[in-house]
Amino acid sequence: MTCEVPVLLIIFNRPDLTAEVVEALRKVRPRRLFIAADGPRPDFETDAELCRRTREIASNPDWECEVTTLFQKENLGIGRGESTAMSWFFDHVEEGIILEDDCLPSRSFFEFSAYLLEKYRDDQRVASVGGNFFLPQIVRMPQPYYFSKYLQAWGWATWRRTWQRYRFDLSFLPEHEWDRICQENSATQVEAKYWQYVTRALAKGKVDTWDFQLVLICWKEKLLHIAPTKNLVKNIGFRPDATHTVLESPMGRLPAEELDDYRTDVEMQTLPEIDSLTFYVRFLDSLTSPWWLQQALPLDQHLSWAGTQYQNIEKAIGGVREIVFQSADSDSIEIFQQFESQFNKANQELAASLDRLSESNQRLAQAVQELNQLKQHVNDLVSSARYEPAFRMILLKSVRELHQGLRGFQGLLNGD
Repeated sequence: MTCEVPVLLIIFNRPDLTAEVVEALRKVRPRRLFIAADGPRPDFETDAELCRRTREIASNPDWECEVTTLFQKENLGIGRGESTAMSWFFDHVEEGIILEDDCLPSRSFFEFSAYLLEKYRDDQRVASVGGNFFLPQIVRMPQPYYFSKYLQAWGWATWRRTWQRYRFDLSFLPEHEWDRICQENSATQVEAKYWQYVTRALAKGKVDTWDFQLVLICWKEKLLHIAPTKNLVKNIGFRPDATHTVLESPMGRLPAEELDDYRTDVEMQTLPEIDSLTFYVRFLDSLTSPWWLQQALPLDQHLSWAGTQYQNIEKAIGGVREIVFQSADSDSIEIFQQFESQFNKANQELAASLDRLSESNQRLAQAVQELNQLKQHVNDLVSSARYEPAFRMILLKSVRELHQGLRGFQGLLNGD
């Protein structure tokens, strides 16, 4: 096959990952390939050579295509670098596919993107076509794609008309307006608070990214994003030399699947239960880090965050329960019921620990110790049961990160 849609490949200093993505591109042979590379960081002596090798690999495809490059001499960083690359790309094309050096796509991703770019080209309500589905395989829907309030940009496609709305700096609206937009587009207070904290961290320049801005702008403009019901792009960048995906994550183990029966009409409405669980799996772990909390939250709000974020996954799991039972698959229902039972037990034990936190900050050390015991207890329970692996990871991840967050709060309160 030949990919007729222009492709932007954003690279930096990882030649091995870039080679894998170029090999995936070779299989679909895009006719127009745009390559954007950020410049080496002056305080990293290995960057110059790594950037040179990465650029050489990306800019010499072994198939016939038009190659256009934007190679920065200086380092702009993730946020400025990638948003500048996309602005340059859409100065040249009306629509296109965007891949980063750690986004490894399946064949279906290109066909899926091309079909939906054409189908919704003139529909101003649709902002993008994503390649990601982050939920466990037990959460399967009969339709091949759905509409989401969330941009998923680990391999995605969009139109110039969408990117023309983009602003890297969100100061064109006051803070209280962004607070209102976050509130109106969130299913729970936990979710609303998360995005309000994000806007504050962006305003302080503490988060070097570009995609949070586009999520928020699309909420302001009431735009939707298309997402597949199978994951079409694997993130291969979860490793120490990454910028954001440094730690191991279940999202790093999601394969790039194939999706063939996508040429159909789907009702243009969001699925709140899917969006809610996606929020937890994809976004919520970002704020369990005490570093994030120090930048975006007043100190007196740190503890309340730990107590409220767990409520969101409980709500989202309720929505998934409905989907699983609608499937009428007895094995899936049995596995989900076992998972939900253990989750509820963990939730009750966690609530008891957090109640003690609200009584006195001096009881924090006791609560941390109890949560550590809970973490081991949950680990033993799920290890001995036949849960679907991704569900097991969600449960373990939630308890592990809450424990990490509480330890961080303990350090903050003790002045460490």
